[in-house]
Amino acid sequence: MGLTITVSAPKSFVPTGAAFPAVRRAVGFEMTVRNEGSSPYSPTLLSLSALANGSASRQVIDSAQGYSGAVGTEAVPPGRSTRFLVAFELPPEKVAVVVSAQPDPAGAAVVTVFDGQA
Repeated sequence: MGLTITVSAPKSFVPTGAAFPAVRRAVGFEMTVRNEGSSPYSPTLLSLSALANGSASRQVIDSAQGYSGAVGTEAVPPGRSTRFLVAFELPPEKVAVVVSAQPDPAGAAVVTVFDGQA
């Protein structure tokens, strides 16, 4: 498929009252998806998931802080990239976090894009 996915360092934050779901703490990442392939890539195909201390973590939508949950609907042309913010629920204490990406739900490839503490 020819994608490069880069992720910023984690940013722990307190979600606003408008966040969904309502959680006490979340971790946010800035992600960049670069299309190194020869045909346009639809970012709507990208599936992201996270584990906090080995347990599934819910994605947090907090538009007030830029975490809209949308990765964009416009196709990314070859040689171009798109950036977006994504956030996941965390418990109050510092935990091990693993974020994985699956660029195409029809494919089996799942890659770890972050593995660390937050």
